[in-house]
Amino acid sequence: MGSILITGGTGTIGSSLVKYYLDKGTYERIIVFSRDEFKQSEMRKKYSNPCLRFFLGDIRDKDRLMRACEGVDVIVHAAALKRIESGERDPIEVVKTNVDGTINVVDAALDNDVLRLILISTDKAVLPTCLYGHTKAVAESLTLHASAYAGHRRTSFGVVRMGNIAGSRGSVIPFFNELKKQRKSLPVTDVNMTRYLVSTEMACDTIDRAINSDYEQVFTPDPPAFRLIDLLEAYGCNWHTVGKRQGEKLHEQMTEELSSDKAERFLTVDELREIIA
Repeated sequence: MGSILITGGTGTIGSSLVKYYLDKGTYERIIVFSRDEFKQSEMRKKYSNPCLRFFLGDIRDKDRLMRACEGVDVIVHAAALKRIESGERDPIEVVKTNVDGTINVVDAALDNDVLRLILISTDKAVLPTCLYGHTKAVAESLTLHASAYAGHRRTSFGVVRMGNIAGSRGSVIPFFNELKKQRKSLPVTDVNMTRYLVSTEMACDTIDRAINSDYEQVFTPDPPAFRLIDLLEAYGCNWHTVGKRQGEKLHEQMTEELSSDKAERFLTVDELREIIA
């Protein structure tokens, strides 16, 4: 059964993956590595399961990572600074976490002879226009080419590239939900904007597929997209235009080349109403 360590294990993807593997009983040891002691405390209360282990730590701290990764078979590296505006305002801090931190995770995986390392990336790493996207593109390259340093070690590497995770902290739907409760006007960047929407179930299934593959490649889910104008219609609230943020794209894409053999599926207004309800 082995053991899995999840960096950023108390975040949206990390905590979803914890529940996913507890339910499946895949691993005899699930290590949650994060710097959020409150969320770790809440997770302890939620799951009284002997499989769970908790490490307080930051991926910037290589020594702490090295200790946490002892005896680990699989690492899912989900820890990152993700907010676009933070990257534009505090670029050095984002680089320290998303790039230097990823180097630390790769080194910890190699030096502990971990079998498989999966980096969680983002569609913003494709043809990036913001610093966050650039740092994740670099993190992808660092991970996918880390086998050049493996030598006799068994470690293999993969990347899972995600779109917007439904309900994740800071994403548009929970943000709009809170504003609707307060009966406030919704701030809209551009009504023509489109985004992918990945369910936590789809995210976990894609990560599990990547873990159980030997390929050193980018794995992507096949999520539907939504139009911001349709989301606004689903909410039925007043809204006002604030303009795109620095580095923000009008449309995201999951791969460098858009597939021409299938039409992208967009969520209908009724489907969006069900999601935000």
